[in-house]
Amino acid sequence: MGEGTLTVATRAGVRSSPLAVWLSAAVLLCALAWAGHRLAFAQFQGYDDEGYLLITVQQFLRGIPLYNDIYTQYGPAYYLWQQILHTLMGIPVTHDATRVVTVALWLVCSVLTGILVWVLTKRRLLTAIGVVVAFLHLTQLTFEPGHPQELCLLGVIGALAVSMWRLVVKGHLGIPATMGIGALVALTALTKVNVGAFLLGSLTLGLVTSLRRSPWRIVLVRIIVTAALAAVPGLMHGDLARRDIASWVIVVWSGLLAAFVARSDDASTEGVVKARELVACTAGFAIASAVVVVFIIREGTSLRALFEGLFVWPLLLPTVFWRPLPVSLLAAAVAPVWLFVALYHRRNAIILQRSMPFIAFAFGLILFLCSIAKAYGPLFALGPPLAWLVLADRSLNTGELAARRILAFAAILMTLQAYPMPDGTQIVLATVLFVPAALAMMASAERSLRASDRSPTAQRSFGRQAIFATLVMAAATNIGIRVQHIHAGGIPLALPGAEAVRASERDAATYKWLRANLREHCDAFITAPGLNSLHFWTGIAPVSTMNTTLWPILFDDGQQQRILAAAAPVERLCVAWAPRRMEVLMSAPGAASRPLTAWLAREFEPLAGFGGWELRMRRSSHATLVYQGRWLEAGGIAVELPPLSHEPVARLAVVDLDAARTLADSARGGGVVVLDEDGALAQAYRGIDVSRRRRLTVRGAIAAPSSDHASVVVRLWARDDRLLAIVPLVGDAPSASAPERASGSLPDPAE
Repeated sequence: MGEGTLTVATRAGVRSSPLAVWLSAAVLLCALAWAGHRLAFAQFQGYDDEGYLLITVQQFLRGIPLYNDIYTQYGPAYYLWQQILHTLMGIPVTHDATRVVTVALWLVCSVLTGILVWVLTKRRLLTAIGVVVAFLHLTQLTFEPGHPQELCLLGVIGALAVSMWRLVVKGHLGIPATMGIGALVALTALTKVNVGAFLLGSLTLGLVTSLRRSPWRIVLVRIIVTAALAAVPGLMHGDLARRDIASWVIVVWSGLLAAFVARSDDASTEGVVKARELVACTAGFAIASAVVVVFIIREGTSLRALFEGLFVWPLLLPTVFWRPLPVSLLAAAVAPVWLFVALYHRRNAIILQRSMPFIAFAFGLILFLCSIAKAYGPLFALGPPLAWLVLADRSLNTGELAARRILAFAAILMTLQAYPMPDGTQIVLATVLFVPAALAMMASAERSLRASDRSPTAQRSFGRQAIFATLVMAAATNIGIRVQHIHAGGIPLALPGAEAVRASERDAATYKWLRANLREHCDAFITAPGLNSLHFWTGIAPVSTMNTTLWPILFDDGQQQRILAAAAPVERLCVAWAPRRMEVLMSAPGAASRPLTAWLAREFEPLAGFGGWELRMRRSSHATLVYQGRWLEAGGIAVELPPLSHEPVARLAVVDLDAARTLADSARGGGVVVLDEDGALAQAYRGIDVSRRRRLTVRGAIAAPSSDHASVVVRLWARDDRLLAIVPLVGDAPSASAPERASGSLPDPAE
């Protein structure tokens, strides 16, 4: 009695007040929101999925039908969501606003992951750790702000949170909750069909295996499990000869079978889900699907186009985009071992039961550390065969076991969304559910160890929690430092709708150079491959509604012919062309001979290039490009400027970005002079007027760049040291023996 009293008194003494808990949660969320905002605005990815999606959203909101006219690889639920954001809530269609929405959804998904941890463990510290680790795990959402995968992630974690919370806290699902779950599955499927299918399969496996035992239930379970096993190689049937794909099938099969056989003969797991609840879930799915389909048809989309957009166009992606899966033969060889361990555990083997808490804790910790270290490849290969360990705790009640079974199946099947492109964000989203699974494994193992005669003391339990907290804080600090470094390393683009978005100095100069000349010389333009954000930054609409990133290999002859028909009549048509990337894309079979690609290569020639992009015009066109500098054969640099600012330029510097060297700086003297259009001396310290179009010449001691093709820019500052412009130098530098060029270099003021 004395020991029990002491335990109760100790727990009561450390119990936190609700106010303290809510204040701590608020502080945590504010810290995460700050970090998320810094990271979301710290970078702009050159492959520009963001611009492609913003263009489709903008065109859809203007009443252009999806799929019939607008090309998109994503489902109508995403565009219904966008209409809510931009029409009902009034959020502008801009890069800045899109990033704010992404940060909000990122936080919501992290909190929902924390709710999963709370439902599974009932521990506040682990819940907080789950929120932080999920947030850190998902940092790559910032690479593609506004992507449909955000809505899919919300649907997946939301459906799991509702189902698991109802099963654990309420002991049953209930009709309204199951209808809501079905609606979330429908919205996910009508955003990305594959993710919705994996979520549907996970919930079906988890719920059907928790029905009350009956002959029809046994038959139904066998059918569903067989279908799930067959769907795995069926999804990748065209690539089964690849070693990584064959290995992956073995890994997923082992995980599914292990999760199915673990505790499958425990009668306490049956009956927590009712057949009428499955019917209600189906009804919720059907109602939500009907609402979305009716909505999109009313917007002008035909049923045939909807079918093609949902099922036909996405099926082309594996033939175009693919990368090897990070699954080795060793992972495939080890995975079946865990299936046999699950079978052995099912038989209540005494030796295994004694060691199971240690096994669950150790491998849960491994998965946890993989997430913290962002080792997504090992997590992807190790996670599925280990997911069944969330079911290893023998003390779980009926609802808890059913909830954990749903999580196990979902963690396994959601990894399939990484096929065929496991790089980048896909593998991140595919592995996020291993975060709550790992924490649940460790919490259950710790509880089992404390309950045994050989259990660690409460102090050791607290020590483990302290270790977890320390690891998470270390990871958060590391990520924070890296985010701050990235944020400080970039500069604001200061482009329309992207004023706060930052990029490298080279990229900022490139985009501003393209924008200035497209606005100056072009009535319309095409980017190859797609850099659709330029349409927002220039205010020039695309020539057609067929816009995506890698269109040279995604669009067939008919689709390219549609764009060509719209583009050919435009007299002042320009092309922003990335030569290295286009060389790779045009090497794909048949890509170079397709109508639009061949026409652009044949009829347009480059006028200048910088930062991996060329500005091309028709071969008969002549134009004086602006917002750029050129090396002069006689020495010096000629700088063509459009109207920039009413603030005069007080300082000018020539910088080699590749070598981080300052080649010349008007603030340091050294013989650097600036001449105006008439050859008169323009004294920078008095201010050079750039409110109108100017042609300036920089002469004097300008050091040689690191190479002829170096990325050299001219920085222009105002009197208050505010950077007014970064003007790229296009073309090759003359030889270092030119009269006015010096062999040395000045130290960079930033050094």
